[in-house]
Amino acid sequence: ATTKDDTSVRTIEMDFENSGGTTLAYVLSEFTGNKTTKLSMRVNMDFYDKLNQTDVNGSTSTAGAGYLDRTIAHELTHAVMSANIDNFADLPLYISEGAAELTHGIDDERKTTLKAMDVNAYQTLFNTGGTAGTEQPYAGGYAFLRYLNVKGGHDHTMQRFMRVLDEQGGTAIDAAVSAATKGAFKTLAEATTQFMADLNASSSNVAFYKNYCGIDLDNPDTGSITGADAWGGDEEPAE
Repeated sequence: ATTKDDTSVRTIEMDFENSGGTTLAYVLSEFTGNKTTKLSMRVNMDFYDKLNQTDVNGSTSTAGAGYLDRTIAHELTHAVMSANIDNFADLPLYISEGAAELTHGIDDERKTTLKAMDVNAYQTLFNTGGTAGTEQPYAGGYAFLRYLNVKGGHDHTMQRFMRVLDEQGGTAIDAAVSAATKGAFKTLAEATTQFMADLNASSSNVAFYKNYCGIDLDNPDTGSITGADAWGGDEEPAE
C-alpha cells in the first residue's frame, strides 16, 4: 500500500518558559474536526534553566528533570503522531504516552511504577485508557507496546503499528494491533486480554516484563526503540 502524505501541520511553536508546577514539558494540539491544525511545545525552564552547557544530552542540576533531549524526544513523538494521525485524540492515553516513552526508553525512569503495577492496576488502565496526571499510562502503555513488540517478533513491529494509524487514523487501533503482531491479535481487546492472562500466570510482574515484554529492569539499557532490549541494537543507557 502507498503511504499517504497527509501531515496536517509541518511546524511547531516552541516556548521556553518558567511555568511552575511539576510538568517538564508538554505539547498542545489544536484540532479542526479530526485533524491537527496547530502544534506548540512548552518546556518548563524551572527545570532546565541550569543546563550543563558542555553536555550534549542536556543534563541539568535541577532534581527530577533528567536529560532535556529525552524530554524533547518524548514530546516530539506526540507532535509527530498528532500531525499525522487523524483522530489522534481518540487513541487511548496509554497508547499515545506509551509510544512516546518507547522512543527513548523508560526502564530507568519508570522502574518504581512498573514494579508497583499489579493485575488490578493494568485492568483499570485497559478499561479506562488511563488517567491524565498519573504515571500508569506512561509505564503501563510502555510495557504494553513492548509486549506487542515481542509478539511481532521484534520485526519492525512499531513501524507496522504506526503505518496503519498514519493511513487509517486513530480509530483503526484494532487494525494497527493486528498489523503490529502479524495477526497474532486481531483487536486491541484480544491483545490486552492475553497480556492480562500472561501477567496472571507469571510469578511476578518483574518476571512477566522480562519473559513477555523483553524488559530487564536490572539492565542499564533504557529500553529505547532503537536500543538493545527493544530492537537488538547497541546498549542505550540514559545518556
